[in-house]
Amino acid sequence: MQSLEGFKRRNSAGGKDGFLRKFQMPFLLVSSPGVRGGRALWVHPVRNRSEEGLFKEEISIGRAEENDIVLDLESVSKSHAQITETDGEWQIIDLNSKNGTTLNGLPLAPFAAASIRSGQIIGFGKEVKAVFMGPSDFWNNAIRGTGDPFEIHGTEQD
Repeated sequence: MQSLEGFKRRNSAGGKDGFLRKFQMPFLLVSSPGVRGGRALWVHPVRNRSEEGLFKEEISIGRAEENDIVLDLESVSKSHAQITETDGEWQIIDLNSKNGTTLNGLPLAPFAAASIRSGQIIGFGKEVKAVFMGPSDFWNNAIRGTGDPFEIHGTEQD
């Protein structure tokens, strides 16, 4: 897990073309409670590599350490949700979490896959919101953007 500011410092030097060559996967930009009532922004690439070096088709999200994306807050279940990719289509599945998963504010039914696209906001439990962004939207809105990435309406289909 990397802070947004740290990720920007390490990955913006090559410009947009260099960034897009390096990162050919979507991102979750996660907002969680921070110190003194503020919010912390964390960057999570959505394509993790397996032990064999291949990209994983399923990314697990939850409070437990064995998840690909760990959200260490009490309102997030140990195994909360899963993001999958099949034939270029991304989906999110709530794994019957205690406090639920939302997509653009609407609750997801447990174990039912919902299509996601760049710019959509996913809620995990009561405290965590994340924007799912394709690499171009991530560059434009999170790396180079000056506004709130949680106000974007992405156009990418990745």
